[in-house]
Amino acid sequence: METRLIRLIILFILPISLISCNEERGKICNFDLGEGEFEEPFRGFLSSKPEILVKSLDYPPFSWLMSDTVVLSKQIEISFNEEAVRSKSTATIAICSNSYKPFDQVMVYCNDTLLIDNTYLTTATIEPKILDLKIKIHPDFGEQIAEGFIMVNGNNIDEVNGHSLKDGLHPVEKLAFSQRIGWPLWIWILWILIALLIIAIIIFIIYLIVKFIKALFSGLGNMTTKQRVKSKNIKKAKSKKQEKEDPYIKIAKEIERQIYNSSTVKEKYDYFEKLRLHINSTAETNPDLNERCYQAMMAMTQKALDERNEKLWSKTPISGGSWSSKRGMSTFILYQSSTAYMNTKQFDMTKCKYDIHGSPDFTSVTSPNSIVDVSDLYDKYSISELDKRGGGWNSFQEVAQRRMADRMTNKIHSWWQNNHPGESFDKYDAFYKWRDANDLVPHEDTNCKTMRLVKRPVHEVFKHCGGISNAKIIKSYFF
Repeated sequence: METRLIRLIILFILPISLISCNEERGKICNFDLGEGEFEEPFRGFLSSKPEILVKSLDYPPFSWLMSDTVVLSKQIEISFNEEAVRSKSTATIAICSNSYKPFDQVMVYCNDTLLIDNTYLTTATIEPKILDLKIKIHPDFGEQIAEGFIMVNGNNIDEVNGHSLKDGLHPVEKLAFSQRIGWPLWIWILWILIALLIIAIIIFIIYLIVKFIKALFSGLGNMTTKQRVKSKNIKKAKSKKQEKEDPYIKIAKEIERQIYNSSTVKEKYDYFEKLRLHINSTAETNPDLNERCYQAMMAMTQKALDERNEKLWSKTPISGGSWSSKRGMSTFILYQSSTAYMNTKQFDMTKCKYDIHGSPDFTSVTSPNSIVDVSDLYDKYSISELDKRGGGWNSFQEVAQRRMADRMTNKIHSWWQNNHPGESFDKYDAFYKWRDANDLVPHEDTNCKTMRLVKRPVHEVFKHCGGISNAKIIKSYFF
């Protein structure tokens, strides 16, 4: 086998004072990457790494003082003979420990490329090739001196640094490096200062509390007889006032109990609306009583009330017109200049009255005989099933509309004969074609009971919170 690699020369580039071996290590290696220091804050009684202190290192000023991972570097110069260049020979260099395995907790880079299994492959060139060798030591590596080898694969190389090579990896240079664990004084000082500050704040708060209690007892001791009588009279007046207010809260609790004792969505909704209106009745006239009544309700009831009120106000229209009184509970009058006014004028619906439940009055634009009872469907379908609008023979919308078709069979059949003469009649298919031809859309009444067909342009303008939305609230919090 012809000699392809003439020589492997390892040069020291960093200052000798930083990279030279110490006396002991100099005896066992001829390639020393030197020593790096990592400042480990969790030492001694903090070796358990308290979570709060570990977390503090992620934030300034602690993060500014944390020691970086130790990185040591050297350069290797590799020279090839002319035969190796002509043959385009390759040199496989490996960095390994004394056990011929990659170093644990150490990453090796060559020319800024992370080495897989700590091996690097380079090709022969005319000019000497300079390789930047860099090792990054993990803090868990600890404080130790690591020894190992620079090895070369002899498959395509006969000799390196006077060592005759055969097939496989052979050690050609002894290497060493080490990491020293330091103590981050400034981080410890900051921790101690913050701990002292917290202790001082706690002591100050305790001092203020003690001072307040002393002042309170001192003030009570100095109170005159006249002041004591006045204070008692005030307390009695407040007590009498609360006694008068208690029936209001008792009524609310009784209505709430009926919600939970009811069995159907329709029954629960009726009691729930009764409770909502009862509590809301004092929102403006007596905010304090309103709040105490609200706080007397169960947590699930409070959440349901919040969601119902939020949806009622957010669903009702706000642009394109104005409310005659309170939004969502009066008449919404469209501006004559609005597009909505032009779309609804043909149906004589340029304004719409909303009741106390936020339900729009669509009586004048309801198709005759289209109103059907769907209260049982609200009980039958889950929340996710109620969310599906159409799209299935057994879905809520489809079942409800088939009930409409059953009620209107004669009317639909007559329309079909006039508009589709000679074609076979299917009641449900004809219903949908008749509905679309008359620009009608299904509308769930707010009461969680009935459903009807109304004119689409009107339905789109006068927004509202429908039966499905209310039923979902009932199912979410009261079942």
